[in-house]
Amino acid sequence: MSKSVRSLLFLGLLGVAIAAIFIFRNQTTYPRPTREFYVNDYAEKLSDAAEDIILFESAQMYEISQDYDNGGTQVVIATFAVESLDEIEESYNATELYRQWGIGKNDMGALILMFFVGEDVYVRIEPGYRMEPILLPGEQDSYIAEAIDDEDDISRGAVHLIYLILSDIYGEAYELEYNDTIEVKMEEFDAFALDYVPSDSDFSSIQMSYLGYLFSPFSSWGMRIFSGVMALLFFGLGGGFLRVVGQGGRSGGMGIFRRRR
Repeated sequence: MSKSVRSLLFLGLLGVAIAAIFIFRNQTTYPRPTREFYVNDYAEKLSDAAEDIILFESAQMYEISQDYDNGGTQVVIATFAVESLDEIEESYNATELYRQWGIGKNDMGALILMFFVGEDVYVRIEPGYRMEPILLPGEQDSYIAEAIDDEDDISRGAVHLIYLILSDIYGEAYELEYNDTIEVKMEEFDAFALDYVPSDSDFSSIQMSYLGYLFSPFSSWGMRIFSGVMALLFFGLGGGFLRVVGQGGRSGGMGIFRRRR
């Protein structure tokens, strides 16, 4: 390859990189999902026992739903510690975050956001497009009221909320039901939490690697092009791959957002 051709190639790649920067410079930057994907406890408010139960139940839902035409359901929870309600409104768009993480195959997903502002807790449930007829706003509000409003233990409340949402999805989307009632499952969780032995590996608050995110379904093509160009230009890109990824789901902003009463 001649020197002039190499120079033209370099300038072309550099131009693509600059264009990519301008394309997504105005996009809100959210944290990448954690390596556990279903549990993203960035506020570090959930107990290890709660994280394990949520991870197990959400992963099981995904696997069971794979046998159905509208399968691929993913229910994801994320917690954030913020300074004020204004910060939530200005810096966290649930629909954008849902789409960036690509929750749920066939738009069958739900994102539960819990924001901690001092002693106050704000909850947002964001359903995917095909989940909207199942998780209606009124039902979302009743689930938050039942699981969160009168619960001092936020970890227990989060597990309760997950059970309510999963139970609704099982029944409405797949005509299935839990073997036990929600009350019995919560009693089982209490017993599990009482005897819980923490694991040495906890990835619920550790973001997945950049490379793992890059090749996941929720990385934009602009980011992939930019990263590929930068790799060609500078020959330096590292990271590892994640165990669970989103399935490219989208949402339309039909969730509710409210403070714990």
